[in-house]
Amino acid sequence: MSGHSALELLLPEVQQQILLRLDFVDLQALIHASPRMYQVFRLNKRTILSTVTRQRFDPATTRAAQAIERLYSIEQPPFSRDTLLRMFSTLDELDDSLDIVLPLPVSTTLGRLDGTIRFFADDYTRNTFPILGQLGQSGFVTIETEYEQNPHGPRSDISRSESNRLHRAFSQFETYRQFFSQCSSDFNHGPRQCFGEPSLTVYEQAKMFCQDMPAYQAAEIACVRDYLYRRLRGVHDQVEDEVVQKLQAGCPDPRDKYEGLDWDWDNGGRHQYLADDEHIFGYSGKYMQNSHIEYLLSLGLPYIRRILESTGDKRQDLLLHTESRCYAHHQTNFITAALGLDPLDSNDDQYGWYERDIDSCLDENGKLDLPPGWLWAHTGDYYHGLVDVTAKGLRDWGYVFWDLERLQKTGILDLE
Repeated sequence: MSGHSALELLLPEVQQQILLRLDFVDLQALIHASPRMYQVFRLNKRTILSTVTRQRFDPATTRAAQAIERLYSIEQPPFSRDTLLRMFSTLDELDDSLDIVLPLPVSTTLGRLDGTIRFFADDYTRNTFPILGQLGQSGFVTIETEYEQNPHGPRSDISRSESNRLHRAFSQFETYRQFFSQCSSDFNHGPRQCFGEPSLTVYEQAKMFCQDMPAYQAAEIACVRDYLYRRLRGVHDQVEDEVVQKLQAGCPDPRDKYEGLDWDWDNGGRHQYLADDEHIFGYSGKYMQNSHIEYLLSLGLPYIRRILESTGDKRQDLLLHTESRCYAHHQTNFITAALGLDPLDSNDDQYGWYERDIDSCLDENGKLDLPPGWLWAHTGDYYHGLVDVTAKGLRDWGYVFWDLERLQKTGILDLE
């Protein structure tokens, strides 16, 4: 209380300088605790939020957020193809305005996103560090198909540079999702039944969004994609177990291949044992599960967080509420296809732009800013192009995020 009292006595100019140096969490706490600080914040809200946002988010994310805001000033979604193409042709103009105060809606939107990213960055380290430690100790570890949430585990300490890389990857993932979720009525990521193609194909969207992105940053997004997919797979399997346990005695287990086939083909009543939205757990619905998880990724980080933090019927509702409406959607693999990670797609022409050499990894100021894990994987021609499907094992432990000191301590860099 005495500390807050002392802050109340400072000059408004000094109080503003204090607010400009805080992150979103501390800023919110201070303006709630100090009436004078709140008054200073209220009078200088746009400047303070803009400064804090630029300190927290990388320039690429703030530029993309400004582009989204500019799009809304041009037309209401769904945005037309011509509008999007015109916007990307003038996106470089935003580079000249880096010193200008961000619009308040941009800062507010990114400020809300910051809390969600903090949640996922912490969850990511809790699920990834055990894999990193086991690999360093044994040189081999069986990677399961899912992560298990450990909310009561110890909080992982990471460096500022590691935190910045994680923050950048999650923010770029969410920005990509927000930007192209407004491309057309066929790609609006809401409950829908659609049969048409979106204004821009996944490959066009990815090429425009990632065209100036260093290769290692695209690899960061790929690591985030794998992590989110695995977390949702874990929840999906848990909900499936709950659904199976609720089946009546004597009903076939929908996970059993032969009973599932007999039930679907001979009886012709696939909903006899499962509710409509639960049919995805039956054998004939298995082929849709990967696409459905990909669709959940397209709903964004805030929605995924709600799934991870929910239990029981609420979690099942969040997981399945749109399942029956996404069968006909042509672009459920939006992030997998965009990163070139779909092993079933062999159209090399669509991925020609992904081939980049190490010069593409220079940052905007021309300084080399390569994660040590990325450099280690890049040597010996192991890592090719923007994102390589053969690097899947590396993405399991987030090789692009960790500092050299951590990698050396675990012994990862000494492995073949």
